[in-house]
Amino acid sequence: MPLYFPCIVALGTQTSRRIAAAAAGLAAGPALILVLSRFGAVEYVLSKAGQGPRWWPLPEDPQNVADVWRAVILQFPPPRLTPLLIIPAVWFGWRVYSSTTSSGPPRFVLLCEMAALAALVAAWSWLILQAPNANYATFKIGGWIGPGLVILAWQFARRVNPFVGKPLAAAVLGLAMLRSLGMAANVASVVPDYARSPAYAPSSQPAQDSDGRCNVVLTSTQQEAVAAAIASSAAPARSCDVISA
Repeated sequence: MPLYFPCIVALGTQTSRRIAAAAAGLAAGPALILVLSRFGAVEYVLSKAGQGPRWWPLPEDPQNVADVWRAVILQFPPPRLTPLLIIPAVWFGWRVYSSTTSSGPPRFVLLCEMAALAALVAAWSWLILQAPNANYATFKIGGWIGPGLVILAWQFARRVNPFVGKPLAAAVLGLAMLRSLGMAANVASVVPDYARSPAYAPSSQPAQDSDGRCNVVLTSTQQEAVAAAIASSAAPARSCDVISA
């Protein structure tokens, strides 16, 4: 949510009243959830903070900040010959920039937003590298903030010197296309795994252990078994831990 508030400000000419209304609207949703759940969501997040999910969606674990942000921006390695497919996106970004007229906030406001973004990037980087499962944390952060990064980068490109803005606009759309192609290729590679009916029946009945925690015990750690157990037991909705036997 901290990233998408600057996006709202960047997308048009904003008065102080509109900015305040946008901030109130963004805050109202989480506040309502916290009140209705009696802050149960906070308790749940804190209880899971030190636990690493047994899922590694990215091909490689990030080892440093550069690995983290390469994965956040692209997530999955794009297929070969992809550079040929991004040429139309790069050309479109270059051409559209030259005919775009800005009606957004002053450049000073965007510079302040870039400074705030730099602080968020530093905070996210530290949190990801401290996570028990940095692979999963990087994947989730990339999914949450990817669209917002595209919006901010595009708006920033429109308000700088054209000598910098044109290449930046083309790079933004080119990277967005690379990310989309990489994700599409990854989905195409894993869909057959989920489409096949597993030849086994993994244990998927929640059971309470001695301290009252809900567990779903797997008889196999294969991808199909994990997916089937989570789906059949509704483990996330019941706050159950999925563990291997």
